[in-house]
Amino acid sequence: MVVAAHANYLNAVTRAPSGGLRHYMWSGVNLFFVLSGYLITRPFIVALCQGRPRPRLLAYTVRRASRILPAYWLVIAVSLLIMRPLTATWSEVVSHLLLIHDSVPGQTYTVVAVAWTLGVEAAFYVLVPLAAAVTGLRSHGPVAPRRIAAIIVGAWILSAVWSWAAASFGSDWMGNMGSQGINDAGDGAPALLTVNLPAKLFLFCPGVLIALAECCGALESLRLTRTAVGRAVMVLASGVLWWAGVLVDWGHSTPASRAARDELFAAAFGVLLVIAIQTRPWRSPLARVAASVGVVSYGLYLWHGITEDWIRGAHVSLPTLGGPTSTWLLATAAVALTGLIPATLSWVLLERSLIARAARAFSVRTASSPRPPDAVTSHVRWRPR
Repeated sequence: MVVAAHANYLNAVTRAPSGGLRHYMWSGVNLFFVLSGYLITRPFIVALCQGRPRPRLLAYTVRRASRILPAYWLVIAVSLLIMRPLTATWSEVVSHLLLIHDSVPGQTYTVVAVAWTLGVEAAFYVLVPLAAAVTGLRSHGPVAPRRIAAIIVGAWILSAVWSWAAASFGSDWMGNMGSQGINDAGDGAPALLTVNLPAKLFLFCPGVLIALAECCGALESLRLTRTAVGRAVMVLASGVLWWAGVLVDWGHSTPASRAARDELFAAAFGVLLVIAIQTRPWRSPLARVAASVGVVSYGLYLWHGITEDWIRGAHVSLPTLGGPTSTWLLATAAVALTGLIPATLSWVLLERSLIARAARAFSVRTASSPRPPDAVTSHVRWRPR
């Protein structure tokens, strides 16, 4: 989705005014954050709800680092050597290497522009074990799901309010930040206040709540996912929520409309995540084929900006097939296919072996440790503690 969104800007034809579907394909970023909220927090929520030891911090850190840093650092190197050899400063390079560029004024979009999401993601990786440790401080056994839910909802509300306030009043608070210091939402708000974890945490929260609901057995009582008709209704509801997000913001974007839009997008993707969890489509043969593409999707996300710049710089002429929309589809395919080449090479030659080594070195399950259950069973109820 993000590749398709950026393909809108490949040439003069694709830059023509477009409808809501094309314009809001960037909402794939919201999907990314919702999935991260679920996947990253679930082991910690399982531990809290069961009163079991939390994931080891060193193993958790090494696994996360082995997944995101090798490919990212390679893209930085290529970007510096080929695309931007004379424009980046040492300060910008260091802040991007350490994934703290979202916290440095004027450096959010330098070096690797799409990596602003990685800065937010890395901050979330740090927050999760800290929040889990604080949540379990006074508990010598299982933590009540209601307590965890209250913390998640509280963080959700605070983040949404901060996101709106920073977009509405950030320019008054920070003054003129220059073109590099504002975000890419078109509102002139400073990126230092609007492109960071406090302003984006609410996008993770639907996934976190879904992880909690699954671990408590609450998803098992959801009957809609048990039938094809029920799942179709949920898919339709997801589409309605997504289009509602488009309509609330299309043509009259304000800080309030953008906040509502992002909430609706996150809710739409949360509904799809619930369907996936309950039906487990990844067990099908088609899912196994899709998984082979999924392993390089992170690399494609990193590389597509470079390949798009290369196509634009090489003045590659794309045929106009009936208008801007057809040309946009062709541009999306061109950017995706050219990006898949370095993404696949990076996965095969670099990422796969490093991830496997990290998994072997810090295996959660050892010969002496008991086999953990697949999920917290439904006997963990929503009781106050």
